[in-house]
Amino acid sequence: MGTRLCECIATGAGRGRVRAALRLNSQFRDAHYNLGLLFLKQNRLDEAKAQFRAELAIDPGNLKSRYDLAVALLHTNETSAGIAELGQVLAVQPKNADANYEYGKAELGAGNVRGAIEHLELAALASPAKPYVHYQLGRAYLRAGRAGDANREFAKVKALRGMGK
Repeated sequence: MGTRLCECIATGAGRGRVRAALRLNSQFRDAHYNLGLLFLKQNRLDEAKAQFRAELAIDPGNLKSRYDLAVALLHTNETSAGIAELGQVLAVQPKNADANYEYGKAELGAGNVRGAIEHLELAALASPAKPYVHYQLGRAYLRAGRAGDANREFAKVKALRGMGK
């Protein structure tokens, strides 16, 4: 249902139908989430945040909505709030690669290098084939003065992108 709904709301007419359905039943599960995803992809971040919050009002345990709310918050420079949302996701799913990546990247941006390394290392363990994770981990190692570790991570980035040959 969620995928079909997302396809439906990708059109203007579809968005109108989803909004009309939400007016009839605002508790329609995943509708707010899918509308939020669409707004997030369109960089309509305030609207995305509102939809994710509406979904969380219906289902506070919806970790997808909480994660995507955190991403939208981080994109609008609401770092503390974004990190707090990611912390709630990680409290339930401590090995969530995407949440650890975003958390580590946010911590690095906030100057907490130790926290960044901790979360980026977890993300790299869970998603060893994602070059962007290794890149951010390499940046964190550089900031910590760990040039050897940083170079190892940057070499992984090149290898994963097919440039290390």
